[in-house]
Amino acid sequence: MQKEEITAATLEALLRTVAKANQEKPRQGTRLFERIVERIESARAGAADEPVN
Repeated sequence: MQKEEITAATLEALLRTVAKANQEKPRQGTRLFERIVERIESARAGAADEPVN
C-alpha cells in the first residue's frame, strides 16, 4: 500500500477554493467541500483494499 499525505499547503488551497466558491454563490463551496471529502474517503477505501507486498 502506498501512503499518501495531504499537506497543509494542499488543505489551505482547498479551503481558499471553497471560500471563494461560497463568495461567488452561497452553498456552492459547501457542496464542493462535500465532494472533496467524498473523493478523499473513496481514495482511502481504495488504498485499504490494495494488497500489501
